[in-house]
Amino acid sequence: MEQTLADARHRNDTPLSSRKVRVAVAAVAITLLAAACSSSKDKSDGKTGSAGNSGGSSGSGGSSGGGDIVVGGVQDGNFTGIDVGFKARIARFNQDGGLNGRKIKLLDVLNDGSSLSGNLTAVQTLALKDKVFAVTPVASQTFSPSSAQLLNQRSIPFIGWGINPSMCVGDAAFPVLGCQASSDYQSLLLYKQLAAGIGKPVQGLKTAIVGIDNAGGKSGLEGVAAAVTKAGGTLVYNKASIPQGGATDYSPYVQGLLAANPDVIMLLTDFGPGAALTGALRQAGYKGGIWNPTAYVPGILDKQSQLAQALNGSLVVAQYPSQEEGAPAAKQVEADLNAINAPTEMSLGVTVGWWSAEEFIQQLQATAAKGAVTSANFVKTIHAGWTIKPLPGGISGLTFPDDQTKPASCGGLMQSDAKGHYTVREKYQCNPSDTVKVSDG
Repeated sequence: MEQTLADARHRNDTPLSSRKVRVAVAAVAITLLAAACSSSKDKSDGKTGSAGNSGGSSGSGGSSGGGDIVVGGVQDGNFTGIDVGFKARIARFNQDGGLNGRKIKLLDVLNDGSSLSGNLTAVQTLALKDKVFAVTPVASQTFSPSSAQLLNQRSIPFIGWGINPSMCVGDAAFPVLGCQASSDYQSLLLYKQLAAGIGKPVQGLKTAIVGIDNAGGKSGLEGVAAAVTKAGGTLVYNKASIPQGGATDYSPYVQGLLAANPDVIMLLTDFGPGAALTGALRQAGYKGGIWNPTAYVPGILDKQSQLAQALNGSLVVAQYPSQEEGAPAAKQVEADLNAINAPTEMSLGVTVGWWSAEEFIQQLQATAAKGAVTSANFVKTIHAGWTIKPLPGGISGLTFPDDQTKPASCGGLMQSDAKGHYTVREKYQCNPSDTVKVSDG
């Protein structure tokens, strides 16, 4: 990296034109992303695991008898450990007796390959072939509208991170932090924390937003842009222009962002493109704040010195409770991981999986309190009115049906350093009052 920077300073090879700079930053980001996404538990071929054929009798439609409660999840390849986090939580639940003796069984978390067709194929496999009780955990920017339609038609609940608009559609959708991809409602909390993190007032804060050119990216960008304006910030750049899968040359994006002269740049991207763009911006001399919701990779970034240096100073969103803060909720996640002999680093994938399981367990218990535990009764019960029982320092205020279409306004802010470590800048909190309507509809 030092040699790359030296090359970039040559008078005939500026930072924006240096192919060495662009390729070095992108390559190291892609290397880490590949490592983070290559889990022996993730199935890139779209097939279920060895237990895949055993779920039919106790899955969709949900027998209210004594069999296992069988579920399966879907991710887009960017959430390594999502299955591990889910299994860690259900292991404690099952050991404690389950739901009146019934245990939760996770078949698999299928990889949809970041494509709409792949996502629909995965969901069809779970719903129609494996006949799961619920589709969980889910984390996919390419969650298909057709997948949502299928699950809603069959009253099969789907639970996971609501980063795609289709995760917020219908009575059976129960996003674990509420609908993060809403274009009608947004949380002002994270933007307020961002302003505090760079030591500037929200009013008039010059903000640039850049996102991925796909449905989730465009919807998220539209909502965040509206939130910036609603909070009193000044929007100076707003484009969902990064290709899905990243770019080979980030100089056009860097030039456009620098020309806008922002105080802060908000990255609505996957990890790889976000890391590459961050490195390119810093090498081009940008000194302002860079806000990144995907740069929290504990246990990995500190082993990649070049990438840690590229991300040095990034303001990292903690949309789930972080280990660094050490609240009881985070300590419980660590304890559950330790109990199944899994690594205790709470990566984004691990935390999405764990909190999806926590929500699912609480909702199962609420369903059982009202009658027969079937998929249809689950959807009916939770959609009629349910609020999470919070763990100290964890997700609170999550309420359905409201949060099927609104974000739950939860988050914190950390800052990464050149060694790949994180410092808490703003503590994790949930403030439902910070959720506001941003559309005219």
